[in-house]
Amino acid sequence: MRLVKGIMIFACIAFLAASCAKAPLTKIEEAKKAVSDLKADKEVSSYAKEAMANLDKSVQDLDAELKVQEGKLFKSYVKTGSIIDSIVSGIDDAKKSAVTGKESAKNEVKTDLVTLPASISSKEKKVADAKAKGLKIDFAAAKTTFTDARKSLADAKIDNDKGEFADALDKLNAVKTSLKALDDTMANAAGTKTANK
Repeated sequence: MRLVKGIMIFACIAFLAASCAKAPLTKIEEAKKAVSDLKADKEVSSYAKEAMANLDKSVQDLDAELKVQEGKLFKSYVKTGSIIDSIVSGIDDAKKSAVTGKESAKNEVKTDLVTLPASISSKEKKVADAKAKGLKIDFAAAKTTFTDARKSLADAKIDNDKGEFADALDKLNAVKTSLKALDDTMANAAGTKTANK
């Protein structure tokens, strides 16, 4: 009889403990605030985009888990704690990624600012050759591409001098994309002319 009573008492205590489990609100708010503060850091948001995306996903997972527990009679915040730990770890990762990402962007910008002017000149020669060969492409649009590319290079140089490597890299990548598109246009035009012979 005493054993039965002991089991019942233990069961009641376990029931009360489970049903009265509370979310670690302080830790939750601290984790969310830390992520929010990190988003406000321009260098982190610029150079650690993937890490920040992972953090956003973790915050979404945290909110989803809290909602799941709200609907339960027997609540458990073990998983909540694990998600919070992953957010804390992710914050450290984002800070480290920002440092390495900035250095990587700086080096890439430095290289592009040296190589792209020659690349633009080379493409201009190809367009001139294409015109001489009678290829059917929009030469006015090609000229605009080169004008815009040189302006973007100048703007990227200004960004680089200010240490804004992410902005500079965005501009330089846009230049590379436009030059690649022009290459594709000329290749298609050359292929069409050959096919029509």
